[in-house]
Amino acid sequence: MNLRIIVGTILLVTNQPIGWGGMLLFGNLARRTGKKIYYIMGVVVYGLSWGMLAAGVYLVGKEYADRVLDIVPKWVVGVVAAVLAAGYIYYARKKKNRH
Repeated sequence: MNLRIIVGTILLVTNQPIGWGGMLLFGNLARRTGKKIYYIMGVVVYGLSWGMLAAGVYLVGKEYADRVLDIVPKWVVGVVAAVLAAGYIYYARKKKNRH
């Protein structure tokens, strides 16, 4: 394996958790603070995740990308996003209880 394949695979595997996790994080921040800039930031992070997907497919090639995406089940994305959201909620509550 060369560096191009490794970087491309990492981009393919992490693009969805980053995109959905970013939307969850910034959506929650927008709801809590009332600042609309967080909605925009969530959309930007989601858009960047599509860029990560495109870069990953470019680096590894379409055939290899299809194999990588078939190996990573779709439910993994949901689990990662849920863990990120639960972690954020846990630390936000912990911080709130300190005050």
